[in-house]
Amino acid sequence: MHETNRHLYPHIISPPYLIPTPDISTHTLSDADLFLILASDGLWDTNGVNNGWVVRTIFQGLRAGQMDIAQYLLAQLKEVGRPGDDVSIAILIFCDLG
Repeated sequence: MHETNRHLYPHIISPPYLIPTPDISTHTLSDADLFLILASDGLWDTNGVNNGWVVRTIFQGLRAGQMDIAQYLLAQLKEVGRPGDDVSIAILIFCDLG
Protein backbone atom coordinates (compact mmCIF):
# COMPACT_ATOMS: atom_id res chain seq x y z
CA MET A 1 0.00 0.00 0.00
CA HIS A 2 1.29 3.41 -0.91
CA GLU A 3 2.30 5.50 2.11
CA THR A 4 0.04 8.41 1.10
CA ASN A 5 -2.99 6.12 1.56
CA ARG A 6 -1.89 4.47 4.81
CA HIS A 7 -3.85 6.98 6.93
CA LEU A 8 -7.08 5.88 5.20
CA TYR A 9 -6.57 2.23 6.17
CA PRO A 10 -4.51 2.09 9.37
CA HIS A 11 -5.62 -1.49 10.13
CA ILE A 12 -4.22 -2.83 6.84
CA ILE A 13 -0.53 -3.51 7.15
CA SER A 14 0.10 -5.94 4.31
CA PRO A 15 -1.74 -8.36 2.03
CA PRO A 16 -4.08 -10.17 2.22
CA TYR A 17 -6.65 -7.40 2.51
CA LEU A 18 -9.55 -9.83 2.75
CA ILE A 19 -10.51 -11.67 5.88
CA PRO A 20 -11.03 -15.46 5.75
CA THR A 21 -14.26 -15.39 7.78
CA PRO A 22 -17.25 -15.82 5.43
CA ASP A 23 -20.60 -14.12 5.92
CA ILE A 24 -23.13 -16.89 5.26
CA SER A 25 -26.89 -16.72 4.94
CA THR A 26 -29.52 -18.99 3.41
CA HIS A 27 -32.66 -18.36 1.41
CA THR A 28 -35.20 -20.94 0.33
CA LEU A 29 -36.25 -20.30 -3.26
CA SER A 30 -39.92 -19.69 -4.00
CA ASP A 31 -41.91 -19.02 -7.16
CA ALA A 32 -41.44 -15.29 -6.48
CA ASP A 33 -37.65 -15.61 -6.91
CA LEU A 34 -36.90 -14.97 -10.57
CA PHE A 35 -33.15 -14.37 -10.61
CA LEU A 36 -30.09 -13.78 -8.46
CA ILE A 37 -27.58 -11.02 -9.15
CA LEU A 38 -23.99 -11.41 -8.00
CA ALA A 39 -21.93 -8.33 -8.72
CA SER A 40 -18.85 -6.55 -7.50
CA ASP A 41 -18.83 -3.10 -5.97
CA GLY A 42 -17.92 -1.65 -9.37
CA LEU A 43 -21.57 -2.07 -10.36
CA TRP A 44 -23.20 -0.94 -7.12
CA ASP A 45 -20.92 2.08 -6.58
CA THR A 46 -21.63 3.62 -9.99
CA ASN A 47 -23.57 6.91 -9.75
CA GLY A 48 -27.20 6.44 -10.73
CA VAL A 49 -27.20 2.69 -9.99
CA ASN A 50 -29.28 1.12 -7.24
CA ASN A 51 -31.15 -2.14 -6.70
CA GLY A 52 -34.25 -0.93 -8.54
CA TRP A 53 -32.29 0.23 -11.58
CA VAL A 54 -30.48 -3.12 -11.82
CA VAL A 55 -33.69 -5.16 -11.54
CA ARG A 56 -35.52 -2.98 -14.10
CA THR A 57 -32.57 -3.20 -16.50
CA ILE A 58 -32.45 -6.99 -16.22
CA PHE A 59 -36.20 -7.23 -16.90
CA GLN A 60 -35.80 -4.94 -19.94
CA GLY A 61 -33.04 -7.16 -21.30
CA LEU A 62 -35.04 -10.33 -20.75
CA ARG A 63 -38.13 -8.86 -22.42
CA ALA A 64 -35.98 -7.75 -25.37
CA GLY A 65 -34.69 -11.31 -25.77
CA GLN A 66 -31.09 -10.60 -24.79
CA MET A 67 -29.20 -13.87 -24.50
CA ASP A 68 -26.34 -12.55 -22.31
CA ILE A 69 -28.08 -10.55 -19.61
CA ALA A 70 -24.86 -9.75 -17.71
CA GLN A 71 -23.33 -8.27 -20.88
CA TYR A 72 -26.54 -6.32 -21.52
CA LEU A 73 -26.48 -4.97 -17.95
CA LEU A 74 -22.85 -3.92 -18.38
CA ALA A 75 -23.64 -2.12 -21.65
CA GLN A 76 -26.52 -0.25 -19.97
CA LEU A 77 -24.27 0.60 -17.02
CA LYS A 78 -21.80 2.32 -19.33
CA GLU A 79 -24.64 4.56 -20.57
CA VAL A 80 -25.59 5.56 -17.01
CA GLY A 81 -22.14 6.45 -15.77
CA ARG A 82 -18.53 5.47 -15.66
CA PRO A 83 -17.83 2.72 -13.13
CA GLY A 84 -15.07 3.75 -10.77
CA ASP A 85 -13.83 0.18 -10.35
CA ASP A 86 -13.74 -3.13 -12.16
CA VAL A 87 -17.18 -4.64 -12.68
CA SER A 88 -17.95 -8.35 -12.36
CA ILE A 89 -21.51 -9.57 -12.91
CA ALA A 90 -23.14 -13.01 -12.75
CA ILE A 91 -26.89 -13.46 -13.08
CA LEU A 92 -28.63 -16.74 -12.31
CA ILE A 93 -32.08 -16.97 -13.87
CA PHE A 94 -34.42 -19.40 -12.11
CA CYS A 95 -37.36 -19.48 -14.52
CA ASP A 96 -38.45 -18.63 -18.03
CA LEU A 97 -39.47 -14.99 -17.98
CA GLY A 98 -40.46 -14.89 -21.66
